[in-house]
Amino acid sequence: MINGIMTLSGAWDKLRTDPGLRFSVTAVGFYGMSTFEGPVMSVREVNALSHYTDWT
Repeated sequence: MINGIMTLSGAWDKLRTDPGLRFSVTAVGFYGMSTFEGPVMSVREVNALSHYTDWT
């Protein structure tokens, strides 16, 4: 994920004009959030709180 975001270092202004780049950055962001969810859900307290809810 860091590699995907750091690819844009110095070229963040292109996000305003390039829809493909905007889509890619959004995809990398959502990928990062979904891969972060797994380790968070493995914490026993979080799992007990969210088990059998609409979040999981």
